[in-house]
Order: sequence, then C-alpha cells, then structure tokens
Amino acid sequence: MIGRLYGPSEDASKTWRTLVVARLLQLEIEFVKTSKTGESKSDEYKAKFPMAKVPAFEGADGLLLTESRAIARYVASLGNLPDGSGSLLGDTPHKAALVDQWLQFSDDELFNNTTAITASKWGAPFDVRREAFHWWGLRRALTCLDGHMQKPHTEHGANDASNFLVGNHITLADVSVFGNVHMAFRDVAGKETRDAFPSLMRWYDQIRNHPLVAQMVRDESWQQYDYHFNVGGAKPS
Repeated sequence: MIGRLYGPSEDASKTWRTLVVARLLQLEIEFVKTSKTGESKSDEYKAKFPMAKVPAFEGADGLLLTESRAIARYVASLGNLPDGSGSLLGDTPHKAALVDQWLQFSDDELFNNTTAITASKWGAPFDVRREAFHWWGLRRALTCLDGHMQKPHTEHGANDASNFLVGNHITLADVSVFGNVHMAFRDVAGKETRDAFPSLMRWYDQIRNHPLVAQMVRDESWQQYDYHFNVGGAKPS
C-alpha cells in the first residue's frame, strides 16, 4: 500500500482523480473519508496537516502532502502504465508540460467555474452577474476542449493517431479533465450545452469507457437543462 488519501468522498473530483491514477497504475491506496468541517479540524489531523486541508495524503513512507494537484502528480509518478504505453505524467518534457497545462486548466477553468455556478445552492449570496460570468467561463472552457479535440493529432503532442489530450495514451490530463467535465455535466450543463460540443463528447465517451475509469464512475445523473439559481434550483435557459 502506498498510503492513505483523506477526502470528503471518493466521488469528489479532486479526490477521485488520485484514486483513478492509483487504479490505472495498479497501486493500493486507502481512502479515509474526511469532512472539511469535521475530522479535518481534529488535533490529530492538524498535527499531520496544519492547514487542515482536504484532500490530503499520508504516504506509507511518512510523506505528508496537501494540495490536490501535488497529490495526484506524486501518485502518478510512482510507476508507468502496466500495458507499457508510458507515463501518466507524459513521456517527454514537451508532453509533461502539456499534462501540467491541462491539469491546471482542469481546476482553474472547469472546477472553479462549475462550483461557482452552484455556490448559491449551498448558501452563498446570489448575484446574477456573477453567475453569468462563470457560465461564460465554463462555456469558454468547454469550447476550448472541443476545439482541441478537432485539431490534427500531431498538435496534441502525439506522433500518430490519438484521441487523448496529450500523446497517444491516457494521462493525468485526461483523468483530471474528465473528472471535472463529468462534474459540470452532472451539476450544471444541460443537454443543449453538451450537444454543442460533439468532439468533446466523443473524447468524454472514450475516457468514460476505459475499463479502469469505468469502474470509478458512479453518478451519471446529468442535468436536463442548464442550471441557474432561481430559489427553486434549475430551470431551462
């Protein structure tokens, strides 16, 4: 076992990606459910992680890590894909940089905009202009992804035909972006929005159907209409 991963749930996107990475590399990792407002505030937890952040990682060798991207990258560095196709972090400096680019894009453009759109659902003050701004940001990100998957494959950093974000096999870029696209589809993006991005949807289906990823996708209830906060919740755009 490589260690313990502390997180609010196995399906939370910033926890999920590390669990999927471990599954892809056939590494054993223990998940410990840890609430941001409960267990993470204990003295025992803060003795290991003074900022009380979740997710966090405690390695079998004593390594203590917070910051979800650092955790995912560390676990991804512990081996290559068992089928011999390469590293989840990219097989060249060029590809490694592209993986890092998409990893940050995943959080900054997908996760942050999606969670901001639903923030009022969980008690944050509602601001219609703020919601519109984050919808604009999310649609811009989905448009970018759709356009990327339409480009010649060599522009993805691959030497031959590829339907992955970087190179010709699955990487941490695909895992992280998939997790946050899935969250956007589940929580905010309705059918009309999804249908506007056919190349993105083809990539999504490919990653979704990867045998080891498929085992980790549990909640596939998607929005019928784009989510807008209107006291009652979702409504047609």
